[in-house]
Amino acid sequence: VNSGTPHLYLSLAWISPTSKLWQTWGKGHRPTQIFKDPIAQPTGLLSDFKCPPLFDVFAVSPDGGCIASGSRKGQVCIWEAASGSHIHAFRVPHQTKSLDCVEKSAHGCDALCYSPDGLRILFVSGRILYEIQVESSQIQTVSEMQVEGVYRMAISANCHRIALGLKEGVIALLDSGSYRIVRCINAHSTFVNALSFSPDGLRIASASGEGRASIWEIASERCVAGPFEEFEEIYALDFTRDGKALATSSN
Repeated sequence: VNSGTPHLYLSLAWISPTSKLWQTWGKGHRPTQIFKDPIAQPTGLLSDFKCPPLFDVFAVSPDGGCIASGSRKGQVCIWEAASGSHIHAFRVPHQTKSLDCVEKSAHGCDALCYSPDGLRILFVSGRILYEIQVESSQIQTVSEMQVEGVYRMAISANCHRIALGLKEGVIALLDSGSYRIVRCINAHSTFVNALSFSPDGLRIASASGEGRASIWEIASERCVAGPFEEFEEIYALDFTRDGKALATSSN
């Protein structure tokens, strides 16, 4: 903290002027200098719009232009971020039989994410992985997975790995070609509530319903940073583009 750049941390969270952190970072840095720094963007509501009832999961396109939302009622929608205009809506296909002919019940959208190029949206319903082609608005079944109880998902920047956050607290890493599990990380004692790959794809950050966030080295499956504890459940996290900082969000 003492050797870090003040504006980087202050751009992620508001800090009380009476806290010890402010006393540390405030030395030699007047608040006006910190907040005028171009990296420290003020927090403000840019826009808001109504999504379908029971909107449960969402993802922002890589260019920031669109938002995809999913509900456990079985609807996936794409919205224009700037105006809130509704672009397209999809219904989760009804799977009367799984790919191995075992009877399955209908599910909603449990987790979704954009591909790094923004041309595809992947989402999970039960044990089925679907793909939406954004430009053609085509939806197709990709694979039946070996796991269920998916809460969150993410794709690495090179598209080689897909991460699934499971209700048991496990991070399952899938090969994006075969969609087979290649590695499992026992990350948390309760469900995985948020996931994010580092820009180089070598690490993955996760957060749990118990309010803990950790960063994992994928090759060794060991925790290289954390756990960082919040007072509340963490709902989202993301690496900065240089991979040097991690932002988390709770209530």
